[in-house]
Amino acid sequence: MGDWTDVVFCSQGGGPNLAQNLHAALEKSVKRHFPTNGLINCMCHSTENIFNFGDSALARVSDDFYPTNNASHTVHLANVAYISMFMGEVVVPDWDMFHSLGDAGPLHAAARAVGGCPVYVSDSPGKHDFDLLRQLVFPSGKVLRAKLPGRPTRDCLYADTCRDGVSSLKVWNVNEVGGVVGCFNIQGAAWSRKKGIFVFQYDSATEDVPSVVASVRPEDVEGMVRRDGSDEEFVIQAHRTRVLSLLKPGQRMPDLVLGPKEWEVYTVAPVLSSGDVKWAPVALDQMLNGGGAIKSGLTLASESAAKGKGGGGVVGTVGVYGCGALVCYSNAEPEAVEVDGTRVKARWQKADGNLIVPLGPREGDHAVVVRF
Repeated sequence: MGDWTDVVFCSQGGGPNLAQNLHAALEKSVKRHFPTNGLINCMCHSTENIFNFGDSALARVSDDFYPTNNASHTVHLANVAYISMFMGEVVVPDWDMFHSLGDAGPLHAAARAVGGCPVYVSDSPGKHDFDLLRQLVFPSGKVLRAKLPGRPTRDCLYADTCRDGVSSLKVWNVNEVGGVVGCFNIQGAAWSRKKGIFVFQYDSATEDVPSVVASVRPEDVEGMVRRDGSDEEFVIQAHRTRVLSLLKPGQRMPDLVLGPKEWEVYTVAPVLSSGDVKWAPVALDQMLNGGGAIKSGLTLASESAAKGKGGGGVVGTVGVYGCGALVCYSNAEPEAVEVDGTRVKARWQKADGNLIVPLGPREGDHAVVVRF
């Protein structure tokens, strides 16, 4: 009987044929009954599943989210980042849900900002960290989503960022202009084959976990630096400390010491030059992936060249999405700044070139003009 059923099953195509038909039926049903929703493929890493994604491109790249197992919350980030190296070539990686409240909430929010993935939480009703969520999501629900799957940087690609006691996890991504790098201390926990759960490596979840050092450079964002880019310059801004640094290829930000579950997100922006003026729109202030707000029309040129006339100064333009304030770098104080055709009062700091341009409370597209 066993031999006969094996023959019949194989003659029908076996597991691959079954998976193909199941996926076709599932995607057809979702398209009919949930036309405005996406389909997230979960527990689907076998080739029988991957090769049969037809109308669904989103696939979860993590183990389950375990709200009550604190040891799993750091390992979760290692799972999604490293698995995205492979799955990101064939699907849009989904980094799963998280709770905004709790000591791991900011860690996970920062990871979603650089992950290039959908953002959703599984908070209980009334239990939200709105100050944190507002750094990820606009009032309209729009997210400044990076363009690629978030992947580990080269210097931590073969490091055990969960257990070696010294390595930080660094995840890079790109935006329409520039890029972003997230740095995380996720040391101290791992999966236990013996117990079949995630467990802490140390006696205490935080007190015994070692600090790690993270260092960021422009090259951490793949493709950011040209091979002949010796004359290139970049501005890198730290989200939490607001430190703004002007760097050339090969130069690094000052080392950052991260304690247990600590993190930082760095925005990397290319610097434009015209004459003696250097300028770069960097990021929307207060947003974790603020560099994702820089959208279109980025130029810096002499006004005479733009108008075909003699005289005039240098003008920078850029299209931005969002609200609040835009952080720029400038080596000179602008003569005037305009937002949507209206002159605004910008703040410039000579010490580090930090230029803050107020966009106002209206969420949407804005045209920014900076005149030098």
